[in-house]
Parts: sequence; C-alpha cells; structure tokens
Amino acid sequence: ENDEIFWEAYKVHPSLTYFGAHNGLFRILPALGQVECGNYDPRKRPWFVAASSGPKDVIIVLDVSGSMSNYGKMDLAKQAAITVVDTLTISDRVAVIVFSDSAYQVPVGVGGGTDSLIRATNENKKLLI
Repeated sequence: ENDEIFWEAYKVHPSLTYFGAHNGLFRILPALGQVECGNYDPRKRPWFVAASSGPKDVIIVLDVSGSMSNYGKMDLAKQAAITVVDTLTISDRVAVIVFSDSAYQVPVGVGGGTDSLIRATNENKKLLI
C-alpha cells in the first residue's frame, strides 16, 4: 500500500525485473498478485539455457517409423523436439536426423546441407518447427 502511494505521488512506476535461478525459482519484482500459480519455468527459456550452459551442438534424432503412430508417440516426440529447439540460441548449432528403414539429415535453412549442423537462428528454428 505504501509503495502505491509513493509511485502515485511521483507519477512513475518501476519497471519489472525478472529473476530466474538454477533450480527453476522465478520471481518478478515488484511482485504481481496472482490467484493461481503459473506454469512458467525459466529453465526452458533460451536466456536461461544460454547463461547456464554456453554454446551447444545439438543433434535431434527422431524415429519416424510406423510404430511411432501408435499411442500418439510421434506427437510426443515432435513436442519434445520443439521444446529442445525453442531453448536454443544463435550461439548453438543443431541438426535433425530422422530414421525408419534408413537415416538421413533433414536439410534446413541457410547453409543447411545434409552433412553439417546449422546455426540456431530464429529463421532456422522456425523452419525446423
């Protein structure tokens, strides 16, 4: 209550400050009152992953055989791959390998052949997803 009086008196409001810890703790300052706890996890955000691990080379291997159509396994695998791709930053490199009877690399983006990792730019990540 006293904070509101102060901010109104000076006709300014503080900007939001975010804090994300290594164990998933997340705080917004000044605090925002919420009835229900959100499901926001900073450990899945690109800024957190980049700060905690540095540049990465990531190869995602997906089984696209017929057995993956059972019980929604393909949808689960795709969602897991999307979650991984979403955490990548421009300092990371990525490739996607799919296999069934044989395996091949999915060519994506600028410089994305079938024998190299590509930079995880926003454009390349959109093409992957």
